[in-house]
Amino acid sequence: GQSVAAGRLKESGVQCLDPPRITVGGELQVFVFDKTGTLTQSGMDLVGIRPQLGPLVKDPLGAGDPWPTVLMVKGSYERVGTLCPVPQEYKAVTTQAASENYYILGVAYREVTEAEVEKLAHAPRADVEKDLKFLGLLLFRNQLKPDSASAIAALRAGNIRTVMCTGDNVYTGVAIARECNLINAGKKVMIGDAEGSKVVWRDDKGEVVPDLGSAVSKD
Repeated sequence: GQSVAAGRLKESGVQCLDPPRITVGGELQVFVFDKTGTLTQSGMDLVGIRPQLGPLVKDPLGAGDPWPTVLMVKGSYERVGTLCPVPQEYKAVTTQAASENYYILGVAYREVTEAEVEKLAHAPRADVEKDLKFLGLLLFRNQLKPDSASAIAALRAGNIRTVMCTGDNVYTGVAIARECNLINAGKKVMIGDAEGSKVVWRDDKGEVVPDLGSAVSKD
């Protein structure tokens, strides 16, 4: 039976090097994908920077004049937003960019003297990250692989549920899931955030959904 099944797969363009695996494949019900490097390309393309949340600058060298000696801190935009004062629209802008499939890093800085550089190199992290000023955002894009959508469609045609599991920003994950049809067009997405002692539900644009039951029932 395995050799017959292998012959049928070969006719469909699938080469099976280990026929006993065919029976295992026939038992699959759920296929879980990682996002970065699996559904998407392995590398990141720098799209540009947004100094102080201003317009996107595609040439980083054209973003301003040379700087004095500064200490630069970069990290997830969520983390950087806790280390320094940020513009009022920071959360709305970063959520919107993430939902447009941008991978976002926040950047902050502080001016230092030459004498401070050596001292800070051996200082505790908390001391290094003091007195920071917000500089801007670095925007990257992790492009979808060209065959991801067709692979997901083939799995679904075989009645296999497809799922994404990622540690990346949830809004970027949703954007990729929509692009490769893991989430069907027109479907609502609800994202739960623990805030204090309660869960706040938002849609994939970051807007609060006040009545989750009503939103789901209308889908």
